[in-house]
Amino acid sequence: MRIPGIDALRNPGNPGWFQFALERNEDRRIVGDSGLKTFEADTRLAQIGSTRGQQYWNHSYATEAARSLIECAFYNFLHSPQHCVPSTGAVPVLEESGLVKEDHLRLSEWFKGGWTDDAIYALSSAGAGLR
Repeated sequence: MRIPGIDALRNPGNPGWFQFALERNEDRRIVGDSGLKTFEADTRLAQIGSTRGQQYWNHSYATEAARSLIECAFYNFLHSPQHCVPSTGAVPVLEESGLVKEDHLRLSEWFKGGWTDDAIYALSSAGAGLR
């Protein structure tokens, strides 16, 4: 899995979304996208997300993308990632990527037309060796 442009961020400390296509290595097919959002109020915080076509679920693409985004955030911006958890499928991806859950906020974020839970994750000491 490759995220084209991940090393070419112009101003990684600036707030806003950085969106990336997820490209499969073997055939360069775009299988989804991932995003990294830094917050204007505190640029030490980041939110990550990923979407893929259903035919690309359960291939570890989301985990690879999350690890790349986490490395990007921690080694370039020194953030503490925050991740909205609208689906239970996101939780194993974050934990497999070296993050540990610090807090769970119930029905705290408006997402796709409804209230959803939000969870705060931080890099564990085991995940600190991502590179």
